Amino acid sequence: MAMNRQKIVQLLPELQTFLATLRNFSWLLIFISVTGYAIAIWLWSIESTLVALLVASVSFILFSQVKSQLIKLSCWYLQKDPNYDACIDFIQKNLAIKSEQTFINQLNSAINVIQKNSRDKDCKPTIPKQ
Repeated sequence: MAMNRQKIVQLLPELQTFLATLRNFSWLLIFISVTGYAIAIWLWSIESTLVALLVASVSFILFSQVKSQLIKLSCWYLQKDPNYDACIDFIQKNLAIKSEQTFINQLNSAINVIQKNSRDKDCKPTIPKQ
């Protein structure tokens, strides 16, 4: 099922902010997980194997469990601003009928097409007068 182009155009700035927030939370999660693994390797190297295993396990569980909640976390973060209510409603309605990954991929594609079309309209070639 295709996304409603008119709704995406109407909510474009909010949806772009949502995707940026989602990316920021994703990078934060990756940073925390990799830092946890680095600490686990360091603990293992100083022969604290049990603590290293515990830290690595917590890092893995954090990454695997929180990764699936990033969209909800991003929506929760944006709910503080009432300007994002329509955007969050749009996201929740689409997530009710699509998987998270499918929704994000379709949203990225739709926004890229809209931006490309708007750039093409803004950059019409001009024919020099002779």
